[in-house]
Amino acid sequence: MAVYVLATHKGNIKDRLFFAFQEFSAVTEDEIPENIQSDFNWIRQELTKKEAKAPIGRLGQTLLKMRIKKAQKIAERIYYVKSLLDEISRLEDT
Repeated sequence: MAVYVLATHKGNIKDRLFFAFQEFSAVTEDEIPENIQSDFNWIRQELTKKEAKAPIGRLGQTLLKMRIKKAQKIAERIYYVKSLLDEISRLEDT
């Protein structure tokens, strides 16, 4: 779902990452295969690096200060993780 939000949500890359993270953060580390956990954790860490400042939380503060190139790298990693999960799912179905 996060990839769908990244691709279809109106707004710039940071806006799309904000909404994609809402979907992404609902997934727990236990639900992610071990070989993908480092990518999954990297995405979470990169999107919540900055300390929260009222009235916005860690995600909002991080995105506010983030460069576009970094936002693009995070979006690419989200797509990569989704691709790996799709491949694992496909292999399990065969």
